Amino acid sequence: MRWLPFVLLSYLFVCVQFALGAALRWGEATPDLVLLLVVFVGLHAPPRVALAGAVAAGLMADVVAGQGIGTYAVGYALVAALCGQLRDVLYPDHAVTHVTVTLVGGLAVATYLEVRHGVRSIFFADEPTIAFVRRALGSAATAALAVPVIWALRRMRRAFAFSSR
Repeated sequence: MRWLPFVLLSYLFVCVQFALGAALRWGEATPDLVLLLVVFVGLHAPPRVALAGAVAAGLMADVVAGQGIGTYAVGYALVAALCGQLRDVLYPDHAVTHVTVTLVGGLAVATYLEVRHGVRSIFFADEPTIAFVRRALGSAATAALAVPVIWALRRMRRAFAFSSR
C-alpha cells in the first residue's frame, strides 16, 4: 500500500470529522468518518498493513480528540483485525458488506470505549464521555454513509496500490 495517499486521506477525514462534527450530526448521532477509511483499508489491504494503517489513523484521531494517546488507535485496530478476519469470507466490494462491517465495527469501537471509560473511572477521576447509546446511533449513521464514501474510496483504489492477497 502506498502510505502517502493513506496518510493524506486519514488527515482529511480526521479534520473533517472533528472540525465539522456539529455539521455532520444527525440528531444525536455523529458519524465516524475515520472508521469508514479503516473499514475500506481493512477490506482491501493485507492484514498487517491494514492494522498499521488503522493504528496510524487512530493516533491522528487521538491527537485531535484529546482523549489520550491510544484510545481510538486501539479501537480502530480492533476494526482492522475484524476486517482482516472477515475479508476472506465476505465479498469486499459489495454494499451490504460495507454497511454490515461498518455497523459491527462501529459497535465494537463503542463497546471498547465504554469499557475503557468504566475501567478508567475506577482508577482515576471520572471523566466526561459520550454515552453508549449516542455512540451506537453514531455507528448507525456511519453505516448509512458507508455505501457512498466507500464507493468513492473504491474509485481511488489505484492510488493506494493494494498488493494482492
